[in-house]
Amino acid sequence: MTALLGDSDQSLARVDFTGLTLGLALGLLLGAVAVPLAGGATLRLGLAAGPLIVGLILGRVGRTGPITWQQPRSTILVLRQVGVALFFAGVGLKSGGALVRGFSDGGAWKMIAVGALVAAGTAVACIAVGRLLRMPLSWLMGVMAGIDTNPAVLTFAEDRAKNELPALAYSMAFPVAMVLKVLIAQLMVVLLSHQ
Repeated sequence: MTALLGDSDQSLARVDFTGLTLGLALGLLLGAVAVPLAGGATLRLGLAAGPLIVGLILGRVGRTGPITWQQPRSTILVLRQVGVALFFAGVGLKSGGALVRGFSDGGAWKMIAVGALVAAGTAVACIAVGRLLRMPLSWLMGVMAGIDTNPAVLTFAEDRAKNELPALAYSMAFPVAMVLKVLIAQLMVVLLSHQ
């Protein structure tokens, strides 16, 4: 019977590794493109924003000939969980030594205070605007996670909300916030280096 009608469960859950790896490669290539600025400086999307933009474009395209750009939901969920775990591992490995040094010379407390103020300010502003626009709280939690570009906040929001609204809001806010942060950080470095 499956030979005649097909096995939709299996085909729907099948990962298209060609599309996945080719899309990632295209994103990394886009992220490596240097856009020249005045004064000899360059601007790059980098390893984060390049694949993000290509992923958005290819996700909209869906399919090009035999290559399927969109992946099954189960694959996306697994990749998201692996991505969060790798993100935490990378942050811990990169920050552990600096954190210990910061506590020993007293500078860490200032950075923690500034970080807490920025995070609290972003959250309060997001909640205030969201409440004015009458957005559901679970949607607002996803928007906050997206603005912070923080998958840990999204995981917390999903656990609390018990629905898909945080992930949906995150997927809408995250791309804009990520690209803006990458570009603004590079522009700030360029502007500060020329003073």
